[in-house]
Amino acid sequence: MLLEKDISRVNIGSFVVKIIKQRGNNDEFHAGWIRDLKTIENLIDLGIERVLVDTTKTLPSQQANIKKQSSTDNNVVQKIPLSFAEQLSSARALFERAAAVQENIQQNVADGGSLDLSIIKPIIDEMLEQVYGNGNALLCILNLRIRARYQIEHAVAVTVLMLVFSQYKEIKKTVAKELAIGAFIHDIGKVLIDESILNKEGNVSAVEFEVIKSHVNQSINIVKSTYGIPKLSQQVVAQHHEKLDGSGYPKGFDSRVISSYAQMLAICDIYDALSNSRVYKTKQSQVQAFANLMEMANDNLLDLSLVNQFIKCLGVYPVGSIVKLSNEQLAVVESRNFEQPLRPTVRALYNIRQKHFINSVNINLSNENTIEIRGVVDASDFGLDINKIIEFVILDG
Repeated sequence: MLLEKDISRVNIGSFVVKIIKQRGNNDEFHAGWIRDLKTIENLIDLGIERVLVDTTKTLPSQQANIKKQSSTDNNVVQKIPLSFAEQLSSARALFERAAAVQENIQQNVADGGSLDLSIIKPIIDEMLEQVYGNGNALLCILNLRIRARYQIEHAVAVTVLMLVFSQYKEIKKTVAKELAIGAFIHDIGKVLIDESILNKEGNVSAVEFEVIKSHVNQSINIVKSTYGIPKLSQQVVAQHHEKLDGSGYPKGFDSRVISSYAQMLAICDIYDALSNSRVYKTKQSQVQAFANLMEMANDNLLDLSLVNQFIKCLGVYPVGSIVKLSNEQLAVVESRNFEQPLRPTVRALYNIRQKHFINSVNINLSNENTIEIRGVVDASDFGLDINKIIEFVILDG
């Protein structure tokens, strides 16, 4: 896709095809990659104001020179912070790689093979580093879900949520990695369950529900037969459907036995299942999903303290949710505000009255007295596709 952009909004790693607008005439420009900030500065100095970018060509971040020299010391280098659009693009690519790994392991197990921990660990390491660095962009990508791939993307999303929750609770990385491995394979046994039962529209029979519940024991057997799966990973896989009052499965364990880590996984699993569409159900809003988690906690099914922490972790307005602002614009939530939960940082991108996208604007609502959030909305209510919104943010820079 070819996209016109102001030179000041061209990202490092972009491929510039030609000049669209410039001051004066010069023949020093040639089509090519933007490998560093100095290149952009040189183009600006040449009077170039607007260029044509080929969005299908993007250098991986490690190939782009993301360092710049100090004006006072040529030996001092400083990393250039990635824009939210660049973080989002990177996060989407990581999510897709994780989904591909998940699809690979599910297919292999469905075909009678075993889990391959050697392909799971590297992608978990990538996700761990991104979340513990800044997980906002990866959280945002959780809004992109293809219903036909629910089981694949659910496993990836739950892993992201588990890592974000772990980071919020300041769990050390070594433990978080084992929890993430457990989250990534928590439902692997479902590949051995008849899809007609798993995706049945309407209520399942008592017999069918027993078949569905058997996926946990299937998962336990698969995990136990895989060399090198950490004990903590095995534990959360085995216990994530247990309930504090003993009404869960497969063992009927109660609060005396269930680990807090397994409860964390249960909360992440339930939240993602509630807040995303499946073949047989429509998604709930984040607020409704939070309310359901609280109800389960009050019924002694989930740990109330952990549910409260999870809600605080994601925020009243979770990253990636679409909100309506008081100035009649739609915005995507970019980052949480733990001090003022009702005033996160958002990126305004759509004018509701005029029904068109605008040049996206980053707004820190904690510093803005005239704009506030009216509520979380569904993009489809405004005739918008969430995928197109995310694409717009990435392309707009």
